[in-house]
Amino acid sequence: RGCQPAADGCIIALMLRLAVVLASVLPTLLLAACAPPQKDPAVIAVEALFGALMVEAGFDATHGFAARIVQPLVDDVDDSHPNKPWVNQLQEHTQHVDKSLPTYLESQSGPDHDLVFEVTVTWHGETLTTGRGRSKKEARERAARLALKQLRRGPGAA
Repeated sequence: RGCQPAADGCIIALMLRLAVVLASVLPTLLLAACAPPQKDPAVIAVEALFGALMVEAGFDATHGFAARIVQPLVDDVDDSHPNKPWVNQLQEHTQHVDKSLPTYLESQSGPDHDLVFEVTVTWHGETLTTGRGRSKKEARERAARLALKQLRRGPGAA
């Protein structure tokens, strides 16, 4: 539809439509950012959306949208070792710090057909975080990922 680039309502409506589309393709896009270069359809779609926003609203609006909506999501992705399990990354981090290992306390709850596993990560006797999942591996990976992010933020980070 014909929007006037200077019309604030038009820019907001276009940004909201882009946000809805981005929400559906962003997980694939973020994974693609960690993978070898290839033209995934989700990447092409996001490029097209940003191109359309640039044409309709201009650079400043596109940059503002990316800074407010997309950048925080991208910042949350740790692509330093995209194919290495989080448990391994956490172990390497703690060994690098002081040659010690984290410990994992596992539990499960719920009926047999709907089990939920919970893994708590501790290091030096301090509970770092807890992860939950439908399998022990999923819960352990989530816990390790959260613990690693916490440790990388530094002491006192919640």
